[in-house]
Amino acid sequence: ILFAFHPHSEVGIDVEQQKDERHWDSVARQLFSPQEFDDWSRFDAQQRRHRFYAEWTRREAGLKAIGSGFAIEQPVGWDTPLRFFDLELPPDYAGSVAIVRSDQSVVRPVPGLNPSNVV
Repeated sequence: ILFAFHPHSEVGIDVEQQKDERHWDSVARQLFSPQEFDDWSRFDAQQRRHRFYAEWTRREAGLKAIGSGFAIEQPVGWDTPLRFFDLELPPDYAGSVAIVRSDQSVVRPVPGLNPSNVV
């Protein structure tokens, strides 16, 4: 169980166990832009798995932060400015935290987060 809180902003978090799935290509084609998909396709299978889950958890965390989900065509609020942090987790796990950016909030690095991956 993982919780994330921020005193002034909405927060979303997602953690996934990286499984060896064979349907990544079809999901990635829907999830990524055409350019992102082309870039992703150039990696070997192990790198694709890692990068797929990294991007999946970022997007899931972002959707949770704005209170939306993948079920709708264009998530409401998806144009909301977000800040992403990748979590440092045990091998075979990926996770991200998304924070809604606002003028009132001050985002500081959080222990256990990798601030070098801030988007």
